[in-house]
Amino acid sequence: MDKGDIIEKFVLALLIAFLSAVSFSGCIGGPESTPEETLDDYISYYNSSEFNNIYDELLSSDVKDDYTRDEFHNLNRISEATFRINGYEITGSSDENGSVILTVDVIWNVNAFDIQRTKTHTIEFVVEDNRWKMNDILRPIEI
Repeated sequence: MDKGDIIEKFVLALLIAFLSAVSFSGCIGGPESTPEETLDDYISYYNSSEFNNIYDELLSSDVKDDYTRDEFHNLNRISEATFRINGYEITGSSDENGSVILTVDVIWNVNAFDIQRTKTHTIEFVVEDNRWKMNDILRPIEI
């Protein structure tokens, strides 16, 4: 082996090591979102009537086992005519077995009466597909 072959193999080995490290580093990072970002997206989609986006992007597989896409969409279409989410405040959080539990005071607006009511929700978030997903759905206040 001449000196050129050795240098070529060394450069090739470095390139392979670098590409492997870059590829692997994407696998060891944390989730691409936070539970708070997922909740923000949920509320934004809810208020924009984008229920399929909630279902496809933000709900855990456990919730999807409980509701088909059509069931979830219809449930929210009924709620949407009556309610809008005007804001929220996270009042507590805890980590349990790899999931995050947020206690959230959600401000619901009752459209027909233009009144607001706050309802406390306890929402579990789990990591699936490298994203935080909601393991619960938000149910409006009862009127």
